[in-house]
Amino acid sequence: MRTAIERMQKIGFTKVLDMPAGKTTRLSFSAVMMKNNIDYLEDLKKYADSIDAQFICKVPTLTGRALNNIDNMFEVSEYDNIRKKLFQYTAKRETLMVDTPKCMAWHYGPTISSTGEVRECYTSPCNGDKRIGNVREKPLIELLKRRNEVYDITTVDFCPVKTRINKSFEEQGLHKIWTITNDDKKKMEVIKGY
Repeated sequence: MRTAIERMQKIGFTKVLDMPAGKTTRLSFSAVMMKNNIDYLEDLKKYADSIDAQFICKVPTLTGRALNNIDNMFEVSEYDNIRKKLFQYTAKRETLMVDTPKCMAWHYGPTISSTGEVRECYTSPCNGDKRIGNVREKPLIELLKRRNEVYDITTVDFCPVKTRINKSFEEQGLHKIWTITNDDKKKMEVIKGY
């Protein structure tokens, strides 16, 4: 992973840009904080800062591999306090929004895993016919074309992944696992569930 980071630094991905909303960089690390890694929060932030990358941290949602790690998740009653702690370290809101009501990771990706897999979202695996490919095997431009073929990139959904999960839950007669409220046009909060 360090080799990949060094290569990204060399081509300018960690160049700090002065934007109207504040300083930003094109390289970021996204960490899902759980019981087993919450003690590393400060170290992760310091590392990202040391290479001019953004550090984005969030609490887990019931998607992807989190479903197999329920014991490592915080109790629902702890989430408010955990989120307050994370907001002291994260460079952006947990949903990766800037000034638009949509997830930046999904709409402006690519999202690349630590093993090189280009993924639809960092919360969902891309398996079978939904697999996009690996940057170690194919050029990124080819993988982005494949992503655009496999997924509807023109969607205006806030989060297409969570929308599909909600739809699946509703079809099973279950409650939605998430919903969003727009309190003041810029502040969007994920509420209800995990």
